[in-house]
Formats: sequence, C-alpha cells, structure tokens
Amino acid sequence: MIAAVFTRSGGKYAGFEISGHSGLADAGSDVLCAAVSAATELAANLAGGEAKVDEKTAKVTVRIPSPDENSERVIRALRDQLKGYSEEYPKNIRITEQECVL
Repeated sequence: MIAAVFTRSGGKYAGFEISGHSGLADAGSDVLCAAVSAATELAANLAGGEAKVDEKTAKVTVRIPSPDENSERVIRALRDQLKGYSEEYPKNIRITEQECVL
C-alpha cells in the first residue's frame, strides 16, 4: 500500500511523505505507482524546500521550512490528486494529515 502523509504547521502545509508500493501490479507495470511517482516528483520540484529520496524503502520526504502561498498550492494540489486516486483505489493508497511544530 502507498502511504501519503501530509504535514501541517500553523494552518499551512509544511511537507509530505510518500512511501510504499500500491501492489496493484508487478513493479514496472503498476499504473498507480507510476501516477503517484510522477505527481510526487512534480510537487517536490515545484514546492521548494528540502527533499529526500530513499530508493531502498521507496520513500520521498519533502519538508518546507518556511511555507508560503506557492508551497501551499502545490502541496494542496498533490493532496487532492492523491485523494482522487485513493477514492478509485482505496485498498492501494491511504492519505493522512498530521499537525507538527516547525
């Protein structure tokens, strides 16, 4: 299962972590993993901040030290996109949000 955790601080999105595999199909043939990967990479590049990728655990972590309007729009768009996927594939992707203090 893909796990997407969106972090908020002070009412703004301050980052996200995407990990796992959907299990929908074999590696290299999984359209859900490909879609999530593409959306995640685009959001990480557009949001700014600090990105870490761990290919062994299939985890991408993006932290925004100083959230602004741009990072808010980008992360909200990623969240909305992944929520759409989770509605279509509820057994393969889970979206959660958490509050943190920066």
